[in-house]
Formats: sequence, structure tokens, C-alpha cells
Amino acid sequence: MNAPPAVCVYPDSKTPSAEVMKHSRTSEAKKAVIVLGMHRSGTSAVTAGLEAMGVSLGNKDVTIRYDNEKGYFENEDIVSFNDHLLKFLHSRWDNPFFDGRRAIEECPEGGLAPWYEEADAIITENFSNHATWAVKDPRMCQLLPFWTEVLERNGYSGEETYYIHVLRSPLEVAHSQSRRHEKNPLLHYIGGDVRQTVLLWLSSHFQALREVNSDNNMAVSFADLLEEPGREMTRIIDFLDIEVSRERIAGYVDTFLEKGLKHHNLDDRENEELKKAYPEVVSLYDSLSALSKEGPFDRSDIRNILGTVDPYAHALALFHPMYPLLSDAWYRWQEMREKHREVVTSYTWRMANNIRNRLIGVPGMKTIFGVVKRIYDFFSEKAADESGCLVIHMTCVGRPTDEHTSPDR
Repeated sequence: MNAPPAVCVYPDSKTPSAEVMKHSRTSEAKKAVIVLGMHRSGTSAVTAGLEAMGVSLGNKDVTIRYDNEKGYFENEDIVSFNDHLLKFLHSRWDNPFFDGRRAIEECPEGGLAPWYEEADAIITENFSNHATWAVKDPRMCQLLPFWTEVLERNGYSGEETYYIHVLRSPLEVAHSQSRRHEKNPLLHYIGGDVRQTVLLWLSSHFQALREVNSDNNMAVSFADLLEEPGREMTRIIDFLDIEVSRERIAGYVDTFLEKGLKHHNLDDRENEELKKAYPEVVSLYDSLSALSKEGPFDRSDIRNILGTVDPYAHALALFHPMYPLLSDAWYRWQEMREKHREVVTSYTWRMANNIRNRLIGVPGMKTIFGVVKRIYDFFSEKAADESGCLVIHMTCVGRPTDEHTSPDR
């Protein structure tokens, strides 16, 4: 394991001291920083810290929503691109069965060419004038084989690429996603079942570790970032070997970070239940947690980490032929849910629902509505059964239909 730089200091105070901001050398070489981690894991907080260091985020999404009041710190172009690429590969961000490497390998020859060209253009337009830049999007975990190729095409080999793996307890992530689901179950389907979110956590981290093409890796714990921001920011600064203004970091620590960003903390009972139910998940989490207390790590460390999740790796190999079917079934199911959401949230539906609520009090109308609902349910189940038949005949998630041959949107 690589030792941390000798100049790395971990002060007790929350804000790094002036000495911590000094470095023995400042590399002018270009650097691409890829922030990896599961949704709801603190990736936004880490990326906000990178921006405070002066690292460019390109065309940043400034949207603030109820489920992330501080902002997402994502590149709008890349997030939109990744969503469309996942759809092209018959998947979605919340698909725990999707294997990005397999989907990309099994695409028809030349099928991804226009996507690579558009990704090249995004990198050029956003980052060509910046020596050090960063991208944060949890979808990167699933699409890393594609993006490592894009980075190499644009002159970023493993030596110029730096990976920050952001870590949070899988059960805390599941609880956070559950709150999103409760507030908007039509938009955030995953979260209704903790097991689905935990499986997505495992799939995301496993794929991210498996696909990194660099020995420049570090792990950051979201909990540690909130408890000891000065120390964690110092670790990142030393890892990237960049000069940073103390004032900018102090502003980030004082105004952005607060313990309220982390709404759920596990108790001992929950931790024990997690260990019993998902031993392979806990094994991976513990391995990454240990690395978050140390310096950078390389691919030899990653091989050792992945060796601790043998049960998952064995299951992945055992059910590998079935994964395209499971992935495509998940995708088609979610597509039907999305269409249903669009109908339910449409103006026409809301108006019709208001009329229904007014008429329901009229004598005899409740019985009529009950009959109509039974008829609707009958045809809905029939349509679902017919859609399910399509899933059985799908052979590969990586073989898209003819209408998805271009990234044009």
C-alpha cells in the first residue's frame, strides 16, 4: 500500500492550518479526478470540497432539490449523457443487476462509436482549459469501462487519472434512499425495499473497484468528512498534490459541511443485522473503511479487497448468463413505471381525479367507479403479462434495438 506523503498533517481542528496548505512541490501535469460512490453516500459533499480547492467541475448542475439541499455538484452534460447511455444499454441508474463491462463488450462492433465521439466532445468542451478537473456521477460506477476508454482517448492514462472512492454504510444509504422513496415513490422506486438498495450499493462499489485503470486511488468516509473535515481535506489535497488557498477550504468547512447532512446513524442492533443478512457487503465495506483511515492505495490492494467478497463474485459468475435477462426485466419494469408516473402527474389525470373526488359523494357513483376500476385492473394485468413475455425472449442487455444507434437526444 502506498504511504501518504511526508507533508501530510492531520490537525485536531476542523480547518486545516496554514502549514497544511503548503506542499513540497506542485505538479502542473493535467489530472482527471473521478469521484466514485453509491448514490446517497456523500459524493456531493466530497465534490463540493474539490470545487473549493479550485478543481473545475465544468458545466455544473446548480439544481437544488428536497433530497439534496446543498446541491449535487454534478456536470449536467455528463449526467444527461450517462442516463441516455444507460438507456441505450437497456438499463437505468437504479438497476442492481446491470454489469457495465458485459453490456459494453457485447455491443455490436462500432455500436458505441458515436457515443465515444460525443463523450470526447463533452470532455473537450468542459475541461480542455483546466489542468485539474473532476467528475462526480454515481452512474460512473456502472459505466467506468466506457469512461476509462474516453479518458485514454483524450490523453488521460492511468497516471493522470485519480479515483476518489466515497464510502458510507450500505444500510445508512438504504435508509436515506428510503426517505426519497417515501417522499416520491413514483420517481424513486428503489428504496421501497432495503435489500434492493443494499444490492445496488454492492454492485456499484464492486464494479467501480473492478474497473479502475490506475494506481491512484483513495477512500474517503462520509462520516469522517463530517467529523474531521480538516483531516480529510488534507488527505485529498496531498493525494492530488495541489496548492490550495486556506481561505477557500475554511469557507467550505464553515458554510457547507454540517453533521445534519448525515440524517441516519446505525445503532449496534442494525449493524449486527446487516452482518447476518449481508456478510459479503459488510466484508467489502469493512475493507474500504480500513483504507479510508490510511493513504492512497493501488490496484494490488484492490485485488486483495475484491478477494474478500468471494460469495458475491461466486454468485456473479454462477448467474452471469442470467444477468442480461434480469437487467432487461428490471429496465422494462421501470420503463412501465415511468410511463405510469407521467400519466399520473399529467394535468389531464389531475383534473379527472378532482372530478372523481367531487362525484364520489353522489349516490351510486361509488359503485360505478368500483366497476370501472376492476375493468381497468383486468386490462392492466393483461398488458403486464404481455410485457413480461417480451422479457423472456430478450437474449442480451448489450444488444440494443435499431432505434438506439446514436447518442443524439
